[in-house]
Amino acid sequence: ATSELKISVSAEYLAEQETASFDCVVLSFVMCEIPEYQKVPEDVLRVLKPGGCCIFAEHIGAPVGSLTRKFQDQVSGAWCFCTDGCNLNRHQNSYMEKQPWAAVFTRTYDTVVPVYIGLAVKEGSSSC
Repeated sequence: ATSELKISVSAEYLAEQETASFDCVVLSFVMCEIPEYQKVPEDVLRVLKPGGCCIFAEHIGAPVGSLTRKFQDQVSGAWCFCTDGCNLNRHQNSYMEKQPWAAVFTRTYDTVVPVYIGLAVKEGSSSC
């Protein structure tokens, strides 16, 4: 059997792909830089085959009012400029969790900034 591996670093690439054309999508610290990051989980779900999975790791905004969040908000503009578009205080996790996944396994690690990791599986027989 032949298999093909597609690798992309572009959200536009994902949006242009056919429905149900991927077995697995990996998001690794990319949603912080994508202007319309709210659409990414929806596009991921659309392009996954039934039973396909999304593996993700994203840094997220700390809880509002926390010392970490105050720091994120204060340095956000300069950070974004110096890192070519990385936003420290977005809540990508809420957009991942809004999708109708068959199963979602997540964990948030409180490091210097919170890191949200997980695996989400699309409804259908497994291809992961």
